[in-house]
Parts: sequence; C-alpha cells; structure tokens
Amino acid sequence: MKLLVTGGNGFIGQEICKTAVRHGFEVISVSRRGYPDNKESWMSQVNWVSANIFNIDRWTGYLSGMDGVIHTIGILRERPEHNITYERLNGDSVIIAASAAITAHVPVFVMISASDAPPLLKRYIRAKRDAESFLLEQKTRSVIMRPGLVYGQGRKGSKLIASLTRLGSQIPLIGTYYTKYSPVHVTVLAKAVINSVMHEEIQGLIDIGQIEKLGMSIPIEEGLR
Repeated sequence: MKLLVTGGNGFIGQEICKTAVRHGFEVISVSRRGYPDNKESWMSQVNWVSANIFNIDRWTGYLSGMDGVIHTIGILRERPEHNITYERLNGDSVIIAASAAITAHVPVFVMISASDAPPLLKRYIRAKRDAESFLLEQKTRSVIMRPGLVYGQGRKGSKLIASLTRLGSQIPLIGTYYTKYSPVHVTVLAKAVINSVMHEEIQGLIDIGQIEKLGMSIPIEEGLR
C-alpha cells in the first residue's frame, strides 16, 4: 500500500511516516523542507519531497496510485507577515490537499484535527472545523482525527504538559475542561491513523477515546504492501 503524508517531516508527520514504513507501506512525504533535520535509519525508506502545499503543480503528480493521503499540516502560532495564518494553514491547506486527493481518486483522506482549543485560540479551532465541514460534505471517505494534547519525545516539554493535563482532569469542577485536552501519545495517534487507512468501515469524526482504541486495541497487520 502507498501513502502520501503532507507535513511528513513534522512531529506528528514523522511518527506517521515511521509507523507506516515499519508496517510495509510505501511512503511519500510532502513538506516545505523536504528531508527532516534529524536523521534516523527508517528515513531512507521514505521519499521526502520538498514542496509548498499551496503549489499544487509541484506535488499532486505523486498522488497517482496512492491508497491514502494523511494531512498533518497545521500551526499553533501565526506569522501573518509571512502569510502563515490559522485560516490558511489549518483550513485552506486541508481543502487544497483533499480536493487534489479526490481528483486523483485516492480512496481515503485523513486529517489531523484537534478536540478543542482554549478561548484565546478560537480562530485556530474555527479554521479546523471549517475544513472538517468541507470534508464531511464530500462523497469520498474521509477520517478526521480529533486528538487532545499530542505528546512524545520529539516535542520538547510535551510530556510534562501532558502530566499536568492529566492532573487537572482529576480536579473537581474544572476536570471536565481539561478532559477535552486528554493527552494522546504520538505513537498511539500514528497507529490509529494507519489503522484507519486500512479499515474501510472507519470514517468521519474520531474522538480521543476512539483514537486510543484504534492505536492500542486494533492490531496492525505486518508486511502490507
């Protein structure tokens, strides 16, 4: 099987690429920088394409024959002076990538979204929800992963924040608020993504609990090609 991962050299993207490679997938990553800054042995098995997602002529040719597209592009911090905004990166990039995948008849499109966001990040989550709405309106299969806080070794300080979030979820009255951001390990999310590609019955919105089940309870078949 073949996968194309947008933003594959990022924190979540790399874990998805690594998980896919370890389970026999052929993987192409599309990102602005191309090859990741760090180097690990599994990376030689990925085709790292350097391309801006908005320059569709540069990367859409790789969609031919793909079994799935995984979209991991998104930002938490805007840089308007460089045209890096929530609306553009968290919203428009999804619609562009999904539209290209639909045109190329890719069977499934997976979006990494978010369960929620603090009040100060209303535009962040609104952009993601707008992109989700677009996907849900399409006739083709789409999977929308809504993790809480994604943590792991490649994201500095995320393990500590995850621990604090777990503690906050146990505090009476405010615990429900923190539950919306329940931590998900990046490896669990990556496995959930790969399983969602492989199982055609999985589609639509996938919440934190479902991500945990997909990433930990459903076995991934070895050696798929």
